[in-house]
Amino acid sequence: MLVNSAGLGIYTKFGANGRDEELQVLRVDVEAVADLMLRYLPGMVERGRGAIINMSSVSGFQPAPYGAGYAAAKAYVLWLSEAVHAEVAGNGVTVTAVCPGPVPTEFQATNDAVHVIDRLPTFTQVSAERVVADALKAADRGRASVVPGGPRVQLTLGSSRFIPAPLARPIVTRMMKR
Repeated sequence: MLVNSAGLGIYTKFGANGRDEELQVLRVDVEAVADLMLRYLPGMVERGRGAIINMSSVSGFQPAPYGAGYAAAKAYVLWLSEAVHAEVAGNGVTVTAVCPGPVPTEFQATNDAVHVIDRLPTFTQVSAERVVADALKAADRGRASVVPGGPRVQLTLGSSRFIPAPLARPIVTRMMKR
């Protein structure tokens, strides 16, 4: 089993933290995921078994002003996972994108995302332990993606996947902007 869970995020205007920091987000959140999948997926397919769990985010469902690079990177992880999931279907290998909402960890403090989490209903927060449990269950069931946290969180945050971007963009802008 391969679990890609490393991640970086920047929650300011795109480029405000400099070119190097924006590119570092892409190296960790996009390039590393693709690289590790390219390294380990062929062996899993050859053996006829295996699982890849890629940590995406509900941020990947919509454009996220003031978190543009992070949301774009997580969208890449989501759609790469779903596409490769379909490509390896029937080979005994599963690829699952995990799309949590806010998870109270050091990630938020380190990446200055606390102001975003404070604006969301507390019931949308899911423990790291619950994310892991839901991710493993989804991979075991062969699901292409999962929003951890149960029906209430899935309905609230997961439904954002179906809101047209022109409607979501102003809402996300207000939430993300300081």
